Amino acid sequence: MTKFLLTMQYEENFLLPIFIKHYSQFFPLNSIYVIDHGSSDNFVPEGVNRIYIPRDRDFSENDRLSLVKNIADGLLKYYDYGIYADCDELIALDYFNESDLADYPVVYVCGFDCYPGVLDGSERILGLAHSGMCKPLIFKEVPNWSNGFHFSDKHSPQLELSIPMAHVRYLFPSQISKRVEVRKRVYSSLIARERDEGFDMHWHEGDKTVSEFFEYSTMLEQKNTQISLFSNFERNRLFNERASQGVFVKHSFYVPKADYKLLEERFDLTDIFPRLLD
Repeated sequence: MTKFLLTMQYEENFLLPIFIKHYSQFFPLNSIYVIDHGSSDNFVPEGVNRIYIPRDRDFSENDRLSLVKNIADGLLKYYDYGIYADCDELIALDYFNESDLADYPVVYVCGFDCYPGVLDGSERILGLAHSGMCKPLIFKEVPNWSNGFHFSDKHSPQLELSIPMAHVRYLFPSQISKRVEVRKRVYSSLIARERDEGFDMHWHEGDKTVSEFFEYSTMLEQKNTQISLFSNFERNRLFNERASQGVFVKHSFYVPKADYKLLEERFDLTDIFPRLLD
């Protein structure tokens, strides 16, 4: 089956090379599409498709979502399926079986907020399961994404989530404050209507968000909570089922239960993402 990878980035001069290095294991460069939203320089390597759009007006999450959905829909006219991921989202696609698309035209990944750790004297990649990062990112039809691409109310997650994804926002401490500042600037340019509705508040409060994450991970370490290896997650462990009454039928959909505090359990993901330690 033919496939494409799509992302959208702004000033990701550090993470974009890591993103390309990871996904080039699974895609030829000419099947990777990077929407560059007005970065100060061209960080997209040669051979990768760069779609440049200007940054000369206020930012809108709704417009971003519409753009990604429209481009994904267009690309599906030429590929069998696609994957969308942000630059800090690295999916272990060797855990994905393309035949799953026959039963699930939209496939959810199992997301972990990852951070650096040390176990028995060696560097490790540790992760906290985060149901909000269990996103519908692999698709042969365009998901009806919410903003942030966190779920699709028209597509249910699989009964078991078997494809780990590393959300590496916290994995590179030297870069965290720089990315927080970039996102604060983006938030300051967010259109007033979306800001009033509470969009992207976690960007505005980025320092607080980072501090709370590392306080929590330190607390788990001090409590000596369990460290597990990845295994499939049952859907109901991560999602709540909701019902929506249509004109003729009742429709069920699934929403994430909580953030990384849902489970007091750490996961060692080093063997799944060994190249992140290179």
